[in-house]
Order: sequence, then structure tokens, then C-alpha cells
Amino acid sequence: GMPAQVAASSVPLTRRRLQHTQARLLQMLRASHKESRCAFFYSSEEALQFAQRAFLKAWSLLLGLVMADPFDVSHAMGFEVIYQLMCRGELDGVTSNLLQHRDVARYRHVLHETLAFALDQLSSKAATPELMVFCARTLAVCFFRLPEKRLAVLQAVLPDEENRRKHIREWCLEWSLHTRALRGAQPPPPPRRP
Repeated sequence: GMPAQVAASSVPLTRRRLQHTQARLLQMLRASHKESRCAFFYSSEEALQFAQRAFLKAWSLLLGLVMADPFDVSHAMGFEVIYQLMCRGELDGVTSNLLQHRDVARYRHVLHETLAFALDQLSSKAATPELMVFCARTLAVCFFRLPEKRLAVLQAVLPDEENRRKHIREWCLEWSLHTRALRGAQPPPPPRRP
């Protein structure tokens, strides 16, 4: 009937609005007041915390959208927006001592959700090139922002059962992985007590 036609005709309009909003957000996220990393200066701690929460909310909403249908080619811009949000200096718990405890917990939760999504997509044969780039970028960000997950990320990329000394053709590397290189990714042993 009529309501179904109205709903169907509003889908392209909603998709265009979403793409327009993502394009504007992407433009803003690529801007920065700082040279060392993408971040803005804020007039107060409250303004910074408002921005942090807005970034986390946008990231969480976009992640839910792309998780619903990761193979939709229209999500390419959404993947880029999420990546830019992951890299924002305002959300780096290591360098931003102004993140409140609940925001640190929310950041880590959304980052873990993003990592789980990326790891889940690694074995997909139907993944778009944009999705694969997003997964690679997510693994790279998580490698540094979630130190406790470094070994898990490496094992997801090259499981223990596989020969780590073999040359992996699709990585286009001139060298092979070997034990000495992988040892550097493991956390150091705890110091010995005298």
C-alpha cells in the first residue's frame, strides 16, 4: 500500500543524507589545530569532554550501521569516518589525561567492538576492498592502542599452526616472518626480584 511506497522512496533520501553527514564529519575529523596529531584545542575541559563523548557516540552508531551489512559498498565513507575517529588525539587514553573514567571505559569498549568486527571480517571472501583496508587499519590502530591485544592481533593475522618462517606472497614483502621479529611484539617478561 501507500506506507510501503513512502518508506521505499525515503531510503535513497536517507542514504544521501547519511553520506552528506559523513562527508562533513570526515572533513572536520581530518582538520586539526595540532601538528603532531589530529586534535583540536578546546576552550575548557568541559568542551573537550563534550567532544570526546560526541566522537564516541558517532563511532558507536557508525560501527553499528556497518556491522549490520559490512558488504554494502555505500559504507566506504563510514569506514573512513570510523578510522579517523579511532585516530583522534582527543580519544587517545594514553596521551589524553582528561578522559573521564567512564569515557575511557566506553572508548575501550567501542575499540574492542571494532577490533572484533575487523577480526571477524578477515576470513570473508566477499569483503569489499574498502572493508579490507578498514580491517587492516583497525588492526594497526589496535596494535598500538590496546597493547594487551598485540599478540592476539598477530595470531589472528598468522595463526600459530602456520609456518611463521614461510614467505607470505599476498603481503608483498621481501622478507619472511621469523622468531626474532615476533619476539618484539610480545610483552616483556616481568622483572626478576632480587
